[in-house]
Amino acid sequence: MNIEETINLIQRKIWTAEELLPELEPIKENLDRLTSAQRKRIPIFPNDWSETGVKKYIKEVQAAIAEPIKYANRKKLEAIGLKTEGISEDVLANTKGIDEILAICRDIQEINGIGEELVAESLLTSWVKEGIDNTKANLKEITNAKSAFKRLTESEIDITLKSDLIRKALADATTLSECDETIVKTTYLSEFGIDLIYKGDLEKYSEQIGKVRDLVQQIQHEFGVSKEELIKIMKKKNLSKLVEVLGRQHLEYSKEKISLIEECNLYSYTLSSLGQIVPSLPESLKELRKGAEQLKNRCQELLGESGLALITFFKEGGKFPEEIKIEDVQRTLEILRPFFLKIISKGELNA
Repeated sequence: MNIEETINLIQRKIWTAEELLPELEPIKENLDRLTSAQRKRIPIFPNDWSETGVKKYIKEVQAAIAEPIKYANRKKLEAIGLKTEGISEDVLANTKGIDEILAICRDIQEINGIGEELVAESLLTSWVKEGIDNTKANLKEITNAKSAFKRLTESEIDITLKSDLIRKALADATTLSECDETIVKTTYLSEFGIDLIYKGDLEKYSEQIGKVRDLVQQIQHEFGVSKEELIKIMKKKNLSKLVEVLGRQHLEYSKEKISLIEECNLYSYTLSSLGQIVPSLPESLKELRKGAEQLKNRCQELLGESGLALITFFKEGGKFPEEIKIEDVQRTLEILRPFFLKIISKGELNA
């Protein structure tokens, strides 16, 4: 910058200063009338000597002197990260109400990440714009559910999923139990080695994880399938695939269980008709398979291979087993005579 440019720059600064000086006179007069406590609330000059910086500071001081209460309250809200544009004058004039809001916010700060989320999502700002009472009511819902929010923030789940759940619960505290349940289901299913990558659609994720959890519990409860067996079926599959896979597996287990029960009933009925004591049927598929095999072996011991083949023929139909000799048929029918008499007289085969 040469000397001429320097002189011009200084001249422009002088003109700007001369324009601003008239604004500073009433500020100085008003400042002299303030109490020492009010003076302490006057903003300190940030040493920004640019024209923009100086003008901004003058506006700040004018606001602090003209409406010290509103200015102080605005600064309190801005100190916790709120954007105060659009907040009504009535709200800014309510020192008691704002102090109560800040006190509740300090309490909420004990819940890791919740306070920051409230500010970052502009929820707190929108509440304050709606009024003091509305803000306090919303904040108290959070403090009343502090333990639930702590469980939410401390859960070891996908960070994006956790963030979305926190936002949902903050916007409407009545959804906390729903969010909590999503965490419980996620934690439960994470033990099965499945792909639990969250893709940002909370509603879809919650629906899918609910279906998968329900299918897993149904399979375990109805068929006694072990966790280890389910891990083999579920491992590395995503949620949408698992809804299909587990639904199909549930159907297959159901068919197998019905077939095993029918088989066990046939063998049990045959044995009881022959005076044998038969145990009650187990619930799990594993025990049913084992039980069916044991009952079959007992029938084979009593009736022989031919008798067992006849029992199978009676159950399944189809072509008569040609390998059975006539004397084997005669001997088997003599053994099974009480069985058939009982069927004919009482019709209990399917009992």
